Amino acid sequence: MEPSPAPPDLTTRALQQRIRQQEILAELSAVGRAYERLAYDENVETIALDAYLRDVCADAVRASSQCQLEFTADPSIRVDADRAIPIALIVNELITNAAKHASPEGSATSRIGVRLTKAPDATLSLSVCDNGPGLPADFDMTKSKGLGMRVVMALTKQLGGNITHHSGVDGTQFTLSIPVSNQRQD
Repeated sequence: MEPSPAPPDLTTRALQQRIRQQEILAELSAVGRAYERLAYDENVETIALDAYLRDVCADAVRASSQCQLEFTADPSIRVDADRAIPIALIVNELITNAAKHASPEGSATSRIGVRLTKAPDATLSLSVCDNGPGLPADFDMTKSKGLGMRVVMALTKQLGGNITHHSGVDGTQFTLSIPVSNQRQD
């Protein structure tokens, strides 16, 4: 009979709990910031996605140490609040994953890039990339058991979009493509 593994010490458990609490706060902040933008903006039906996502990204990175954020976005992009919130939740989850996995403890600071553009066909392209070690070669988003990736996939479907990823030794990039308007793809 093999001895059972030693339980994690209290310090490790406390640190893991603190990290999870920070992740939850960043998720709540993503939703709260949408309401804040709607309350203080002249246009109460749409949200300026560049400023909103900049704040959401900053909150997500702040919850993670050892990360530098590079954010670029087209300032003219506005979307309905019912689209902005799921987009922000997707970005928050992808940044949280990048921060968690791109720079293992004790290694160099990770860089996380977020880029938002709008194509002439009214499709938004949102990419989140990092400079980490990359995903396993057999990683399949559609078969992921992790709650975060399942949420990303469900929200992407809800938005009528699609998400792809590319991963290598120089990092990982997820690219979300979604229509600006509420057109759902099944």
